[in-house]
Amino acid sequence: MITNSQIKALHELSKQDNFQLKKYAESPETTYGIKKEIVDDLFEAGLRGDSALDVGCGIPYMLYCLRECGVSDVLGIDGYQSAIVSAGILGIPTKLIHVKHDMPCIGKFDIVSAFRCNFEPDFSSSTVSIAEKYIPWLLSNVAENGTFVISPNRWTNEVNINKWTDPEFISKYRKVVSVKTGFGDGSGWSMFQLK
Repeated sequence: MITNSQIKALHELSKQDNFQLKKYAESPETTYGIKKEIVDDLFEAGLRGDSALDVGCGIPYMLYCLRECGVSDVLGIDGYQSAIVSAGILGIPTKLIHVKHDMPCIGKFDIVSAFRCNFEPDFSSSTVSIAEKYIPWLLSNVAENGTFVISPNRWTNEVNINKWTDPEFISKYRKVVSVKTGFGDGSGWSMFQLK
């Protein structure tokens, strides 16, 4: 459970003019609660693993919740310095990395998640081409028999649902054993068990 001192420290960060993740730090107990509900739903749907990478982790509430559920080896990556500062408050290892589709994989993780992250400056311009560029990189970080969890940014239109979360599309890059979906965080998620 997120502590009172962590809540206070994150809330103080949200008051800084240069803190890029204000809306997630203004009410840490609420945002943590939302992520906890999602992680509980994922575990109820069968999510398991000892290691996790969260791409575009922001304030790494998701990894904090995964660690509470027994995932011991967690790593967040994000392009904002604010994510690194807030990760220190939560005690979550996080690296400042601007993800590029042609970069080498970070490592092999039992769980790789990407929740509502922006891979391009103008994410809405071509979600199909962005998916085709970044899905292979995301999947390269998933260990054998691992799990890929994704929630496209603003999962509100048919293109996002079909391309980013379509098992047939994901199967172009990795064998999909099973797929489960759910809703939360103002958006839906898909969980792919991979071979």
